[in-house]
Amino acid sequence: MSFGRGARVTLLGQWIRFVIQFGGFVLLARLLEPSDFGLVAMAGVASGFAILFADLGLSLAAIQAKELSQLQKSSLLVCNVIAGLAGSVVIAASGYGLASFYDEPRVFALSVVLSLPLLVSATGVQFRVELTRERRFGTLARQDILSAAVGLVAGVICAVLGYGYWALAAQAVVQPLVVTGLAILESKWRPSLQFNWDSIGSLLRFGGSNLALQAVNLASRTVDVAMLGRSVDAAAVGAYSRSSQLISMVFAQVVSPLTRVILPRLAAARDDEDFRGTVERLQCAVSYVLGGILLFIVAEGEVALTVVLGDQWASAGVVLSMLAFGGFFAALGYVYYWALLAKARTSLLLAAELPGRVVMIAGAVIFAEHGPLGVAGAIVAGQGLTYVVGSLVLRQVGLAWVPLVRISSRPLAIFVCAAALSAVVQNYFRSEVAMFIAAVGMWTCAALAAFCLSQGVRRDWACLIDMARAS
Repeated sequence: MSFGRGARVTLLGQWIRFVIQFGGFVLLARLLEPSDFGLVAMAGVASGFAILFADLGLSLAAIQAKELSQLQKSSLLVCNVIAGLAGSVVIAASGYGLASFYDEPRVFALSVVLSLPLLVSATGVQFRVELTRERRFGTLARQDILSAAVGLVAGVICAVLGYGYWALAAQAVVQPLVVTGLAILESKWRPSLQFNWDSIGSLLRFGGSNLALQAVNLASRTVDVAMLGRSVDAAAVGAYSRSSQLISMVFAQVVSPLTRVILPRLAAARDDEDFRGTVERLQCAVSYVLGGILLFIVAEGEVALTVVLGDQWASAGVVLSMLAFGGFFAALGYVYYWALLAKARTSLLLAAELPGRVVMIAGAVIFAEHGPLGVAGAIVAGQGLTYVVGSLVLRQVGLAWVPLVRISSRPLAIFVCAAALSAVVQNYFRSEVAMFIAAVGMWTCAALAAFCLSQGVRRDWACLIDMARAS
């Protein structure tokens, strides 16, 4: 089974978008204060849940469906718009309560503004789904790139003009407006004045299980910010949320977009003999690419953050490294997520995710008084537990966890050696910039040495290259 041009176009587009967003990440971090990011993160707690329920889990349900009628498509659009409108009202109404919870009046106005993009995003969901089902990945990639660029320009202009945290709000509002407008203009599909609950009953059931899963996941990613916002100042919340956002950005740009390409094809081939082999090849790719990025952040997070964002963010370095370590377990488990979704086993996926997410939520509540480090420790523990439980439930869909762990062990060994080498070399430098350059050099040398000396590594990379070139 191959993913072909769609995967290549999606990855290329997402890497371009990643460069834009990361550039904006750095630029805005130098133009604004950590407290600005903390305020927006605190106001965004309700926004995350409202955005999730505006989708109702229906986008993935529609993507994995083998066929969709015009009636089903139009009915899905109506559901999304109604949910988006309700979510916008909830976000705006929650602003007063959040401001009281944090004892921070500025959160109220921010909540009202952050409610605006939700209805727009909900309106565009089905148009984006149609582009995905038509495999117009180039169009989707272009929309993502343009929206990221325009949103960044709006944010930077506001930051330069001295609007502080409102620059981040402007970026959050402009980006979905652009992507939704482009999706409606470029989609060939047009809705009809039809609606029927029965026509989307199976999709709602699939979406309901997926929605519950995503709600639990989102709770574990927002309770931490909410509890920190109540326990520490906005600057500390900003340092934590910016570290968390950087890890999320890596996932969003490297893994999440592949769901658009991988899920429909895995779902179509879920009964094929090659399903297991495809899952194993995906685990190899994720282990090398995403695992390498996250373990580099684990080893070099503090130095990298100081070099890239500036000295005012140095205190977030340890938190960033801890979150990246937890993210490594999440990366290895992402293939489980694809496999279980492709098999339409969303209830099993929820059961696998729930224990770890409960640990994250409870840990954030209990350890928030210890600051960002305490909360980050709870997140790492929960992600490790999620990976273990996910490994155990794989046999329910005909997969074994031992081969997948074995696949990940080779890149893990390479990256651990690279981290050790870079730690030794960095002792000879005093400048953070020199330390960072030395670290990058050691990681590059370790990868090249492994490629030259290990036949297994060369075989892994040959398989990955074949998978990328396949059509």
